[in-house]
Amino acid sequence: MLANGISALHGAELVLPTTLHQALVRFRSPERNATEEHDDARIAAVIAAINAEGTAFFSGTVWRGRRAMRISVNNWRKTIGDVDTTIAAVARVLAEMD
Repeated sequence: MLANGISALHGAELVLPTTLHQALVRFRSPERNATEEHDDARIAAVIAAINAEGTAFFSGTVWRGRRAMRISVNNWRKTIGDVDTTIAAVARVLAEMD
């Protein structure tokens, strides 16, 4: 649910669907004629902004030579409300960055 919710946000792309409890998402740069390098920089900035916001913590990784945000949920006490709150936080961060 978390990976699908985040990947449904504007500029987000699910690049590795959920396997067990992890998924990977990329964020496309809003710049006209953006390159993969622009997207990589955007992903790093989005991860830093989300982590600074404090609702959730995400890490970055490299997948097929490109940066991605790792989504990993391994706490059995997480609720649908927690997922909704996290998706809303990511949406706020993205909106503030555009």
